[in-house]
Amino acid sequence: MLSDPMKTALMGMDGSADMDWLGWLIETDYVLAITVFLPMTNRVGKSKQVKIRQSAGILMYDNSRGNGDELRVLVVHPGGPLFTHKNEGYWSIPKGEFHKGEKAFEAAVREFEEETGMKLMKEADYLSLGMIIQKGGKVVYAWAVEGEWEEDRIVASNSFKMEWPPSSGVWMDVPEIDRAEMAPVKRAKELLKASQVPFIERLQVLLAAGKT
Repeated sequence: MLSDPMKTALMGMDGSADMDWLGWLIETDYVLAITVFLPMTNRVGKSKQVKIRQSAGILMYDNSRGNGDELRVLVVHPGGPLFTHKNEGYWSIPKGEFHKGEKAFEAAVREFEEETGMKLMKEADYLSLGMIIQKGGKVVYAWAVEGEWEEDRIVASNSFKMEWPPSSGVWMDVPEIDRAEMAPVKRAKELLKASQVPFIERLQVLLAAGKT
């Protein structure tokens, strides 16, 4: 049971509250923290004092071989010349920024489909993984869904215009992502940006607790 002060803190969270109690909550009931508190933190984006860059994504997983080290998750590599020779620590879950008036979950599904070319079933069982804050300050929300990514599947990503080399006047079409891999969790944690690794850890906790 949560104490009255804890309930008050949860209901009144607006992005500026003291976060010391969050550590207590996570230590007390990690599953509760993931399933109840962390999804509520999308309210931080409504703060009038702070403008926050927000994005949302989907972590697809395959636990047909087990929920431990055998668990596999889909991670993607950013396209373009800036990332050609960058590997470990630069991959991401499929994600992107919100459109105006768009809800976090809607953005997550849309971005996954645009970046991978794979359609998702919206009636599937999605697990909320809450949010993280990346090094640059961007808030990222994520949901997990069970699915399959064939090893030989070709990524069909959307693209954007980029001037390369810089100030050359030459513009090129660059895919948002150029590679995707359904990787074992140990390898996925090596590939992902460090700030996104907690999404995998939260998924493992939820699956171990029977949340599917």
